[in-house]
Amino acid sequence: LPPFFFFSPPPPPPPSRPSDGVSEAWERYGGRVTHISTAKEWFDLLDASVVAGGLLIAEFRSMTCRKCKAVEQKFKKFPATYVDRNVFFAEVDAKAIGSALREALGVDKVPYVTAWKDAAMVDDYVCGSDIGACLRSAVRMLDEHAPPKGAAPPPQGAAPPPVRSARADAPSAGAPAGA
Repeated sequence: LPPFFFFSPPPPPPPSRPSDGVSEAWERYGGRVTHISTAKEWFDLLDASVVAGGLLIAEFRSMTCRKCKAVEQKFKKFPATYVDRNVFFAEVDAKAIGSALREALGVDKVPYVTAWKDAAMVDDYVCGSDIGACLRSAVRMLDEHAPPKGAAPPPQGAAPPPVRSARADAPSAGAPAGA
């Protein structure tokens, strides 16, 4: 009789560890400025910042705006400057995201810089013509709101911080629009 060789099937792959979402968020969006041109991209990045317990700094811009291009050159340097902070950066094409999302986010002028924590806007600044003031405002937002990398996310159900706005026409947090 010829010998029979029985081959055992390969071992099963090791069990995958459950994803905490934080590593995925950092792998996908961390350490760089993410360009956003659709509502889906915006909400994906906003969700990732929430999962990671981080701050999202978004600069809303127009691709034809000279002031926006001036801000862009400095804004691109922020990820390298804030590597020790749990912060995500986005450059959002205000026209491409659509009027409904623009209106919902309160974007009516560009460049416009906002800070988001736990999916709530916690700070904003309409840049106007003073690009230096715009960048100083973004640095202030980072210094005030960006948690250190590795900081634990807030407990589920924790109340978001109140919105601090540099817009003279913006209602305070919780106040109905037009109040």
